[in-house]
Amino acid sequence: MKFFPSNFIQKSKLLLNLLVIVLITFSCEEEDNCEETKCEGAYTKHYAPVCGCNDVTYSNSSEAECKGITSYTEGKCKEDDDNEGCEETKCEGGWTKIYDPVCGCNDVTYSNSSEAECKGITSYTEGKCKKEDEPDCEEKECNGSYIEIYDPVCGCNNVTYSNSSEAECKGITSYKKGKCKKEEKTDCKENECTGNITYEIDPVCGCNGSTYENPSHALCHGITSYKKGECEKKSCNNIDILSSEPRDAELEKNMKKWQSFNICNYSITNLIGCNCTEEYSTSKTLKIKNGTLIYVDDNSYPSEELMNYKSINEMFEFINELYSMKTHILKVSYDEKYGFPTYLYVDYEEMMVDEEISYEFSKLTPFK
Repeated sequence: MKFFPSNFIQKSKLLLNLLVIVLITFSCEEEDNCEETKCEGAYTKHYAPVCGCNDVTYSNSSEAECKGITSYTEGKCKEDDDNEGCEETKCEGGWTKIYDPVCGCNDVTYSNSSEAECKGITSYTEGKCKKEDEPDCEEKECNGSYIEIYDPVCGCNNVTYSNSSEAECKGITSYKKGKCKKEEKTDCKENECTGNITYEIDPVCGCNGSTYENPSHALCHGITSYKKGECEKKSCNNIDILSSEPRDAELEKNMKKWQSFNICNYSITNLIGCNCTEEYSTSKTLKIKNGTLIYVDDNSYPSEELMNYKSINEMFEFINELYSMKTHILKVSYDEKYGFPTYLYVDYEEMMVDEEISYEFSKLTPFK
């Protein structure tokens, strides 16, 4: 049996004690690195979770180190509470206003990751929450402004908006391209314009078949559905109204005004004053379709009893013919806006009685 000298044994014990002291010291230092401290600086706001040596999950390494935790592993702590970072708080700052939805760990959809993080939600997935009630489908007042192009989207509230900018301005962050299938057609009824409009020339064709100077004119009149460019003009014989050259400058000016509106289908009230039958003693409603008179009140036209009634185009031709004749009195008035004749009085011969005739037109109502 081999024996070691006593001084060797003593030295070995001493080394062993020193090793224990070093291990204890190192262990204490490790424990010191796992005590969270107050973050005096700032840390990045992206979500890349780490598990600190204190078994606490941090949104990323920057947050962990800012809070004094220098030892951590990637990913959430296994025993981490599932609700960590899932409690919404008040957003003290602001967030970007793009629509790129994310689903927070609290099962709430946010318009984008910036909004989620601003509200304290650091854990989320891309896309809307699948089982979410949709509070973002309630329209709100638009306090800002939106671009005025027609690129329709259908909101989750089944309302068609002129474009995504309008939808988002009105609080609708969930929508799909195109008009809603069940869209009501009330947005094609023109209303009185009471707001502000711009004056650039950028014509649009409204869903009601009317051309507007630019999108702001259409929107101001309640027409939210329109397409770029003028409406296709219908043919209703408005181009060649006269069979001969105009014989009066005022007639020519107002005829061109009437032609510019290209009104093919309309109704208008007409009263003829003459020494005629009782049929002509009361005003009648004329109905014109594609520029041709088809009804006088409820009576089909033409008929022998109603031959004196004329459409607007026929009145221009009639007046032009009168200017080529020698009449005793000829008076004509025109509508200031549309240019159609509102009043015509003609007395053919000074010495003749009861050959005078007058025409009064009012209540023009265009229709499709």
